[in-house]
Amino acid sequence: IEDALERITIGISKSNLQDSTKKILIAYHEVGHALVAAFTPNADVVDKITILPRTGGVGGFTRFFPNEEILDSGLYSKSYLYSKIVVSLGGRAAEQVVFGTQEVTQGASSDIENVAFLARQMVTQFGFSALGPLSIESDTRDVFLGRDLINNKKLVSQNTKISIDKEVRIIAFKALNQAIQILESKRDIMDELVNLLLEEETINSKRFNSIAFRK
Repeated sequence: IEDALERITIGISKSNLQDSTKKILIAYHEVGHALVAAFTPNADVVDKITILPRTGGVGGFTRFFPNEEILDSGLYSKSYLYSKIVVSLGGRAAEQVVFGTQEVTQGASSDIENVAFLARQMVTQFGFSALGPLSIESDTRDVFLGRDLINNKKLVSQNTKISIDKEVRIIAFKALNQAIQILESKRDIMDELVNLLLEEETINSKRFNSIAFRK
């Protein structure tokens, strides 16, 4: 789970920033992550937002200050993991709010992969769903919606598999809707931050907070 938490919301998969349309898309995607984090309870604090490409070809990313207390304890609460999922979907939510449902891109694919993993762990290992305090699956990243649990050593009925997928979807859709609601209510702030990001390419935490939480 530590790997998933570290990888989440690290950027949109675009390497060429020369095209202005791509830059605008990436800017909205990353500002979406940051703004959703700012207004989601228990979420990590924004360190910086950038549209500059990261090593490995990731175009733009949002970096957060890690919660040292949680890292030191190794204990992840239900609210903390859920906030990670909401923030991770901030990029997709921004695309949907700005460009419309039919114009969202595959740029959020790595975020969505991590959402599926974290949500599934909440359901099958941590007892953080309506299925109750049950450990149903083994610890593996090779499980996604609709896939047989081929790496699971336990016998899981088809009905249970369907219930697991349903609970994962409930968490994911609830989180996406929450992210969308935040960004719709902060649309003017989002546009302002995107314009600033396009102009300066990087926004630090102090500048971000001064705009996001401006009275």
